[in-house]
Order: sequence, then structure tokens, then C-alpha cells
Amino acid sequence: MLNANHTVNIIGSLDDFHCFCVCEALKIGGIESSILDTKSGLHHTHTIEFGKKIEPALFWTRRVYDPVFTELEKKEDDFEFMQREKIFFRDNMIAYLETSENISWVNRPSKLFFAENKSVQIQNALNQNILVPKTIFGSTRRNYLRKITTGDNLVIKPFEGYTWINKDTTSLSALAERISSADFEKLVDDSSAYTPSIHQEEIKKMSDIRIYVVGNEIFPVRLIKNKKIYDHIDIRAYFGIPNTFEFEFFQLKEKDKNKIFSFVQSMSIDMASMDFVETESGDLYFLDLNPGGAWLYLEEMIPSLCLLQETCYFFSKRLGLDSIKKENFPSLEIFMNSSVAKTFVENRYPSTSKDWSLRSRKYV
Repeated sequence: MLNANHTVNIIGSLDDFHCFCVCEALKIGGIESSILDTKSGLHHTHTIEFGKKIEPALFWTRRVYDPVFTELEKKEDDFEFMQREKIFFRDNMIAYLETSENISWVNRPSKLFFAENKSVQIQNALNQNILVPKTIFGSTRRNYLRKITTGDNLVIKPFEGYTWINKDTTSLSALAERISSADFEKLVDDSSAYTPSIHQEEIKKMSDIRIYVVGNEIFPVRLIKNKKIYDHIDIRAYFGIPNTFEFEFFQLKEKDKNKIFSFVQSMSIDMASMDFVETESGDLYFLDLNPGGAWLYLEEMIPSLCLLQETCYFFSKRLGLDSIKKENFPSLEIFMNSSVAKTFVENRYPSTSKDWSLRSRKYV
């Protein structure tokens, strides 16, 4: 069932851009790699054979996806039962792998789920003396929201960045929203009063800071907004739109770097993308951590970061392959010019395959 030692097994999806790039770049560098496609439910390709020894292996939990179903399956009378069974099998398979002493992990699944919890993130950040906006979880109520509105605006954001399709085929995304003081008093009578959300004071920021941590390496990038285009509080609203930001390497203070490493270690994970905002005075405020977040777009904007190469090299070290050099692995730019990458892009987005860069920022 499982590949032998010196192989990286990626829990994710065959059409996840980060899974694909890391998997294929590892192969170029001489390391076998495969993807466990959680969208399939895993039952088509894997079985659990109790009493059979699991060979030593390294697993990376990139992201656990819900199973995908065909239109024919959705019409079956027992669809709900089949859906639940696929999810149960997927969860049983992953839990079974965690019980093996022969498997080592990068972002162990149970720890990844723990690290995705927003309340855990905020409390652990505070425990490391990282600045966090005043925050309350709950539904909108005047009496407690006044406790965090020290400025003119309040930020309300969902626990999950969710997108759904309406019956008229238009799509809506739940992103962070800025609420002005003029609208503040109306909130108690709004539908948002009945929906739990994350409520935070708005930090007057100079720029957004995206940080990628992999092992003992940290890569901070400053996103400088184009004021003619940028107005929404949530930067995800602008991903894929050209000329929204300028990207530059950000020099972290040593004390902030140490805090961030301690923060990631407190979450018991090895890799993560994080969002901060920088104030005029140079303070950094933590907003969000995503163990399975996007980071390749940072290398797209700043090729010298070589994040794909650094990530593959990290895996080679975890495998104990000290003879493999970092230069064995390709940069993102070189990899995207390979035939296997071009085929992936053309098959997934045939109408826009000539410009992969705009799409890569949508691959999360």
C-alpha cells in the first residue's frame, strides 16, 4: 500500500497546484514522490490491511479535501450514506497512518487540524508575545463589540474563507469586511447578529506581510498596495488581478523572527503560511495562520526566494539524504517551463494556459 523509505507521500489532491509542483520537483531532484488524492476518498487506491507491517515512509499533509462525487453518484438514493462512508474511510485511513511508528510526518494530520483552529492560533500568538488585534468570537452584539472598537472601524471575518455558487450560477465568497462606525449601530438588527464570526479592531496598516515558514527557514514578503486599485480590507479579493501589489523581501527583526519560530513550534507543525499587517511604527500584528496555505505565488513575484527549491531541500533533509544538494531541485520558473508543468496547466485551465501566473495566485 505504501511506498518505501526515501519517498515523500503527499496527502492532498492531484489538482492541488502546490502538491503537484512539490511532487514533480522532488522527482526531478531524484526523490520518489506520490500524492494521496483525498478528493477520491482514497478507497479506490488504498486499503487498510490490519496486521501488515507498514514500511518506513515520510508523509506531508498538504491539505485534506472532501471527496468529490460525479453527477450520477449524486442522483443515487443512497448518496448521503455513500458520501458519509467515503469521508469516514478517508478519516480512518489517515488516522491509521498516524498510528504507525514507521511513518514520520511533516504537518501531522491531527496537529494540522489543531493548527487550523482560529482560537488556538490567536491564543498561542499571544502566548508568544505576538501582537494581535483585539478579538472577540461570537455573533454581532453592540454591548461586547464596543469593547474592541477603539478606532473608526470594525473588521468582521468568517472562520473559513468559503465560496458558494448561487442558483443563477454567480459565486459569492465570504471574506473579511470592514464595518464603519456609521453602520455599527445597525448590526444588531442585521442577519449577521445570528451568524458567528470573528470580530476584530481594524489595525491601521502600512502594508500586508506574508510569511512562509518551512522547517528552520523563514521567508517574509511585504505586499505594497496600489492605492488606485486596492480598497478592500481582504487581500484575497485582489488575487489574480494584475498590478494590485508590489512584492518585496521584508527584513524581519530578530526578536520577531524568534517569536514566529516559537509560534509555529507551539502549533506542532513544520510548514505554514501566515498573514500579518505592518503599522507605520513598524509593529507587526498577527492575523492568520494556514498550514496548507499558498506560498508559490511569492516566488512567482520574487523569483530569488526559490521557495520550491527550498521546500524540496527541506524534504530531502527530513529523509536524511545529505548527499542531495539544494541545486538538484528546480526553481519555480525553471519548473514551469518543463513539459510536465505545461501539460498540467493546459489540462486544468486550457482557456488561459498561456498565462499561468495569474492562475497560480488562485491555487490555494
